[in-house]
Amino acid sequence: MEILEYGDLSLKDELLPLMYQAFWWPFDPVEFEDTIRKDERLHGPVGFCALEGGKLAGFVGVMDIPTRTVDGQEVVGGIWGVATNPQFAHQGVSKTLIGRAHEYFKAMGYPFSFLHTSHTLIAYELYRKLGYSEVENYNQFSSCYKLTRDCSPMKSMGELDQVRIGKIYDKKMDGATGFVIRQRDLLEMLTSRKKIDVKKSIQADNGYALISEKGGVVMVREIIAQDKKGVEELLAEVEKVAGKAIIDELVTDQMVRRVYESHGYFVQDVGYNVLMVWEIERKFDRAYGDAFSISELDSF
Repeated sequence: MEILEYGDLSLKDELLPLMYQAFWWPFDPVEFEDTIRKDERLHGPVGFCALEGGKLAGFVGVMDIPTRTVDGQEVVGGIWGVATNPQFAHQGVSKTLIGRAHEYFKAMGYPFSFLHTSHTLIAYELYRKLGYSEVENYNQFSSCYKLTRDCSPMKSMGELDQVRIGKIYDKKMDGATGFVIRQRDLLEMLTSRKKIDVKKSIQADNGYALISEKGGVVMVREIIAQDKKGVEELLAEVEKVAGKAIIDELVTDQMVRRVYESHGYFVQDVGYNVLMVWEIERKFDRAYGDAFSISELDSF
């Protein structure tokens, strides 16, 4: 089996069937090159590809992610996009590629490797065998849901002040550890990846709600305010324009969770999705303490 970095893969179009079968992602090399340029976490190898008999057998993506620990800033490894060509299933392709990713992280001196997965996926057991364990702090976060059938279709809310939003976020995350260090042009990057819609998101004096919307379903990607009243005001604006439903998949702020609950949202405290960590050189609890945080916007 030959292992190549993503940049050395000559025919990147082969990733289209691989990614579509694994993630329903219609992979486009041209669009992905734009993502690489804009996402600072992809400025390393991007990923590793396995070739067998001249065919693409699998892929594992890697990220170089800045985080904040109790001691300051540390870069960690991130695993994403783990996919095996069905023709080469059960031949250890993903295990080999993840091993190559681990070699890269060790060479860079990263203390941890993180990945997102689900209890419903077969890969979950593979990750456990490779030394990954669940981040219990992440498992404590809730998800919230509400039907809003009688509301109006989503409308444009105007431009966002990216600098101001960054300052609000930094103030809110003061003292927090985890995935709380962001690139300056985060909103531009997320917009290009269609993770948020800046024209439909909402900004207030001391808070904001970053959202995406499709078919009347509003996905709250991040809602931040300095107090309960601020959250309630932002949520009221979102509710005015959500045609069918509002969903917030990752609620990390207990104050926000309480606001959702008091406004009649279904609150789910246990889910299938998990964040896992492989402790390469340090213990997770010692590095991040009790103030670990990650937003849906920082998922990978």
